[in-house]
Amino acid sequence: MYKKFLKPILYVFWYLPCILLCLIVFRILNRTEIKGKENIPRKGGMLVMVNHVSALDSWLIGPIFFPRTALFPAKAELFKNPLLSVLFRGWGAFPVIRGRHNVRAMEKIVDLANHNIVVIHPEGTRSRSGEIGTGTRGVGKIIYESSSPVIPICTSGMEKFLPTGKYFPSFFKSLRINIGKSIDPNQYKNLPPEKDTYRQIVDELMFEIRKLKNG
Repeated sequence: MYKKFLKPILYVFWYLPCILLCLIVFRILNRTEIKGKENIPRKGGMLVMVNHVSALDSWLIGPIFFPRTALFPAKAELFKNPLLSVLFRGWGAFPVIRGRHNVRAMEKIVDLANHNIVVIHPEGTRSRSGEIGTGTRGVGKIIYESSSPVIPICTSGMEKFLPTGKYFPSFFKSLRINIGKSIDPNQYKNLPPEKDTYRQIVDELMFEIRKLKNG
């Protein structure tokens, strides 16, 4: 029902106005510099890995893929309200039950990334300081199981735009989006499917994201 009826309506009357609002907020009321956009594949599925600083990170990242709609996994509790569920889905969010061993959620993300842009925050939680934290082993497993290119992205300045614990954003801030070169997950296929492998993969990913922060 959502895909056949609501999806095209939401795209026109919700998604496109949201994109316009994002452009006003991040390009006019704030100064956003985007570097490395040529590293984003023009078509096909991909896993986009972005550091997590603000509740509005998806609003900063989503428009860089326009006219395609990026998908964002979000905790299932946010979709209990029917109206909010429709609006979240219209923006590209989809529900997952969070947990360290939620195999079904990982499989869903891997499957969606075959043909869609799926954006993940590998740290799993927001950074209060703006510093890049440690990635979760589950993200390493997702990369291992996937064959889609992995695009590392680092944002800077969102911790000043909307800090953790604040409800109203600030304006006239300098924000930056650094997009790194794609990582081929197939390079890890010769490694054993075990915890140490997943840890190695996500540690290498976080190293690339940190390089983008300093680049």
